[in-house]
Amino acid sequence: MRTRDRGRTWTDPVDVEPADGPEASYAVPLKVPGGRIYIFYNHNTDNVREVIGDPAFHKDGMEKRVDSQGYFVFRYSEDGGRTWSPKRYNVPVREFEIDRENPYGGRIRFGWNVGKPFVREGAAYVPFDKVGGFGEGFFTRTEGVLIRSDNILTERDPEKIRWETLPDGNVGLRAPAGGGPIAEEHTYVVLGEGSIYAMYRTAAGRPATSISRDGGRTWSPPRFETFADGRPIRNPRAFNPVWKCSNGRYLYWFHDNGWNGTTSARAPGAGTSPGSAVASSATAGSRGRSPRSCCTATTSSRAELLRPHRGGRAVLPDRGPEDGGPRSRARS
Repeated sequence: MRTRDRGRTWTDPVDVEPADGPEASYAVPLKVPGGRIYIFYNHNTDNVREVIGDPAFHKDGMEKRVDSQGYFVFRYSEDGGRTWSPKRYNVPVREFEIDRENPYGGRIRFGWNVGKPFVREGAAYVPFDKVGGFGEGFFTRTEGVLIRSDNILTERDPEKIRWETLPDGNVGLRAPAGGGPIAEEHTYVVLGEGSIYAMYRTAAGRPATSISRDGGRTWSPPRFETFADGRPIRNPRAFNPVWKCSNGRYLYWFHDNGWNGTTSARAPGAGTSPGSAVASSATAGSRGRSPRSCCTATTSSRAELLRPHRGGRAVLPDRGPEDGGPRSRARS
């Protein structure tokens, strides 16, 4: 779909994959300097209809939802998304420990992605989350990796695009020590001196973060993120993205509650108040430190759209007292 008026209206959808084909899920785009648009997504190429799950959670021991297994693939468009390449291409994702320890020993891979690709020093990076199994909460073990290409920005032949899976070794970005087996939906921003900052959700009622100073090959020990004054940031098992703004600041969207995302209980010490929030960073993050929050604006417990506003502001949709919430807040 395309919009020419900042999302107010949209064209009719264009199929990248046929609607009557096997599952094709979780698509994220990358536009390269020549104008070509790549779209990366999961594809159930082998048309697997069930996979082994946790027998304590699945009565027959099988998970019937199959949109998070199979292959990580791409197609590309030369005309702004109006049409897509007739051929689909597999992205070779290197096997990790979490793959070898899944019920198939890595023969069938589990994973997905919602993080936006980014560019650093002439290379493109595509986030991907590996999954170890299915059970309560759907995924029972997850960790993040980056798939890097050093030539996709200029190479015209998709068969010649080079790929490597980061970090080095066999373990991806996990939850901090004691934070449980869930670390997923990673988002990344490149800091001013080239370091890569990662933010992601856990099932511990807190968001986790890590920094790489060598292009994603190694990472600092994951930790739970805090506000600049040391207070814990609360976030359930929900998407909590970070954006880098054109003015050098950083914008962080989080949910401001500590539900652990699996049961009705809340994570110890994570707090209980519902809501979503937006935090903007000082520019210190662009000098190589973590983008730390300096202000928040609590909204409702439901997710809301953050849209750009003319004049360089980001605006939350206005919600008056009749809707049970505060007025919107603008952050530069």
